[in-house]
Amino acid sequence: MTRFDEVEVFLRVVERGSFIGAAAQLGMPASTVSRRLKLLENRLGVQLLHRTTRRVWPSEAGQAYYQRCVTAVAMLDRADAAVRALTQEPEGPLKVLMAYGPAILVIEPELARFRALYPKVQLHLTLDNHALDPVEHGFDLAVRHGPVRDSSYHLRRLGNAPLHLLASPAYLDRAGRPSHPRELEQHELLAVRSTPGPLSWPLEGPQGSFELKLEPVFVTNDVIMAMRQAISGAGIMMSSQCLARHRIGSGELEVILPEWRHRDGLETVALFSARATQDLKVRVFLDFLADAFARWIKGEPPAAPAQVPMADSKAPT
Repeated sequence: MTRFDEVEVFLRVVERGSFIGAAAQLGMPASTVSRRLKLLENRLGVQLLHRTTRRVWPSEAGQAYYQRCVTAVAMLDRADAAVRALTQEPEGPLKVLMAYGPAILVIEPELARFRALYPKVQLHLTLDNHALDPVEHGFDLAVRHGPVRDSSYHLRRLGNAPLHLLASPAYLDRAGRPSHPRELEQHELLAVRSTPGPLSWPLEGPQGSFELKLEPVFVTNDVIMAMRQAISGAGIMMSSQCLARHRIGSGELEVILPEWRHRDGLETVALFSARATQDLKVRVFLDFLADAFARWIKGEPPAAPAQVPMADSKAPT
């Protein structure tokens, strides 16, 4: 065991806030984590961690040591990545967490091209609509919609798609076509929820702003399910036109109040740890994601392999 092994264990314990969480991430027993932390504290002659039965947190000395270790490890990672980039191409397993909608509609049509570009990368794509912690669950990166409140991760914005009101012509023929957002209160509404809390649609249009508090007849965490309900005539939903482009073109869905749209739009971001930025396969996949989402929002066809640039040795910003 090297000093670096002790430091890595210490960093994971501080970041996860528990021996069990660190052990799960490192793939070793919690007893081994505890033993290595004790060896590190004995070697330094100082207590690095405060411990209770419920949590672990750094002492004043431990916080100072953590900040210096993070900086040192980041420098080592950058040095390793710079050397590997001179002679290597992206390879190895890449574990990605993504919601069903963007995975199926945006990424799936591009996967053959990604494999052609980077044949040595084994992509492990997990589809889940829950906002899981990517590091805690063993992912290299996660793709999410909406604002991200966890500042402990790096993020790369992949695009912002305008959100509009959609319904089937059959539903609108039956229930009527609203002429102002306030009339939506008299309609059956279909909501997509990814996090707990009140549901609302903050709208902006030519007459200013209007926030609709929702009392939906149907709520799901999957936009594809909501869209199927809208197509069946169940009510009005909020979605991006690029997501529903083919359904609108086929006449299955119709844009309502086209001059009104969601105030914030649909923000899509990729989340990843500071350490993941040094991994070449993570960086090329981030470039691939950004290119795929930009084309999808613009309504362009999937890119040919030569059109997706290879990432250089720089970390993403």
